Order: sequence, then structure tokens, then C-alpha cells
Amino acid sequence: MYQSDVYKKLPTTVLKVQGRDIEFLVDSGATNSVLKKSLFPNQKLSGRLVLSRSASGMVLPERFTVPMTCVHTDPEDPEPERRVKCAFLLSPVCPVNLLGRDLMSENVMTCEKLTDWTDTADNCISFSPSTGYYRKLLSRRVSCVRSVLILNEPVSTTDTFLHGLIKNCQPVVIMPRSDFRPQKHQYPLKQEAIDGIRPVFNSLLTAGVIVPCPDSPVRTPIFPVKKIRAKDLPTEWRFVQDLKAVNAAVHTRVPHVPNLYTILQGIRGDAAWFSVVDFSNAFFSVPVDKESQFWFTFLFDGKPYTFTRLCQGYTESLTIYNDALRDSLESLTLSPGSSLLQYVDDILIASSTKEMCE
Repeated sequence: MYQSDVYKKLPTTVLKVQGRDIEFLVDSGATNSVLKKSLFPNQKLSGRLVLSRSASGMVLPERFTVPMTCVHTDPEDPEPERRVKCAFLLSPVCPVNLLGRDLMSENVMTCEKLTDWTDTADNCISFSPSTGYYRKLLSRRVSCVRSVLILNEPVSTTDTFLHGLIKNCQPVVIMPRSDFRPQKHQYPLKQEAIDGIRPVFNSLLTAGVIVPCPDSPVRTPIFPVKKIRAKDLPTEWRFVQDLKAVNAAVHTRVPHVPNLYTILQGIRGDAAWFSVVDFSNAFFSVPVDKESQFWFTFLFDGKPYTFTRLCQGYTESLTIYNDALRDSLESLTLSPGSSLLQYVDDILIASSTKEMCE
């Protein structure tokens, strides 16, 4: 029964975009609506971009289109043909078109909580007769102390921009597809952005994470991104490099970052206390082989530099880092009754008591 088309059905709707009927998955968790680039390969883009964690699992810079005309037809709507303008996120990796909260608001769509869920033969599956939808519940419910303990003292380096090397981690060797070496021009940057990443650049240069690389045949642009921070905190910038051209020119390992929901099944049933560790600047803890470092070359103040550590945005970074940290943690001995779950650079320790968790 649960393999039927009804069970697999997801909430979708059709909008007419630039005169074409396009099917969208309604996703209230998406801030911006997304179009697959394959549908509009020559669509004019705006200067706006955003870093998004896509369906591929990678954090990639993606650009917005110029406003496109969208028409939503609904016979039950007081305004049966609603016409709006929307700047879509044009994604080469998202497998479906997403109708996010921006277009939902423009088209006066609402999310309603269903109250007619009924049990099925499977205790983890409920069915809504009014919509024909099924939902899967969490297979295990855990009672826990609903409070957060924040450490007053940092437990890692005091340097915001650095991270130590993972013990016994082998340097990454990059395998090219051919003799082609991409060269992309550095687009103009605002002085505010250049000044914003200069402290990051200087710190990484001093530590040897960034080094001069005058003879590299590769060039890719950088684009500083302002971090989202509270109003009372000072402005900080993220050093981001556009490595799409490099990613297309190299052989990639088979990605095997574990599924997050599968990982969570490893939490013990009696776990009530949890500790979370998020490794800052995690990829910088993985070295790059000296003969492969030229692949990450960029220009700053008109001079060529490159990274000696793994870069965010490189196609293999998630897989390589996940494996390196997993191997490093294999020898770790936990307190009895505790379990450790790792997802890339995030670690969760689950225990039955506070003392075990500490």
C-alpha cells in the first residue's frame, strides 16, 4: 500500500512562468523559489547571489534571475488569474523546481495543519482522508532534558579563522580529467568587501593556509559574503571562492556522506543528555598535496595566491572531510552507555546521564 502513487505524492502546483507551464514542488521550508537551470539555460541573471546547501549536499553560490512573470490560475480564488513578478534562484543541481515562501506569500497561499490523521497498519505511518496524504512519524521517541548548557570558555583555538590539522590525515591529491586548466577572471569587488575579508586573508597567509602561487595555470574568482549576524555584533565577512570551473575539470570520488536520518537511528533509546560539537573552519584541517595546491589559485590585491588546505566549495570537500574525521575518531573510547554520531563537521554525543555526556 505504501508503495502506491498516493503515498509517493508530494504537494505540487503549476505556474505559468514566462508563458510556460512549470510544475513546482510546494516547499514552505524554502525561503526563495527555485528553477532548474535546464529549463531556462539562457535566462538573464541579476547581480544577486546566495550560498545554498543544495540537494547535492554541497554549499554552492547560486545566482538569481531578473524578475520573471508568473501566473497562477485557481478557479476557487477570488482573483482566478494572479500575475506576479519573481526573481528565481536558478540552480544547476536542484532536481525539482521549488515554490518557496516568497511566491507562496505573493499568491496568498497558506499552510494548514491537518487534524484528521488516522492510524494505519504501520505504527509509524498515518493517513489523512481529506487530502489522501501519508506521513511518516519518528520511529523512536526519546524523553530528554529540554535545556541547553553553554560553556563559558572556548574549547578550541582562539583564532577565529584557523583550525588545526586532523591527525594522520593524508594530503588530498586532485586528479584532473584532462590537460585543461580553467581560468576565470576576477569580477570587480566592492571596497567594503575587500576590506571585510582582508583580516581573514592576512590571518590565513600568516599561518601558511594561504601561500603565493605565481606559476599556477588556474585562476578562479573570489566573492566575499557578509555573514548574517545580530545587530549588536560587529560585521564579519566569509572568504568564498567560486570553484565551479575547477569542479568541472577534475575527477571526483564517489560521494558517500551518510544520510542524516539514518545516522539519528543510532541514538540509544535511554539517551536523555546530548552534547553537540561543531568544528569551525573544518575543511582547513585537511591538507592538500603540494602538487595539487595550484588548483585553488585566486587573485587578491592583483597577486596570485592559493590554499594549502581543503576549500569550501570544492566538489569533494564534504566526502573527504567526512572520511578523514571518521577515521580520526575510530580510536575514541566513550563512556559506557554513550554513543557518538558524526555528520561531516558536526558531532552529537548522546548519553543517559549528564556525567556520561560530559
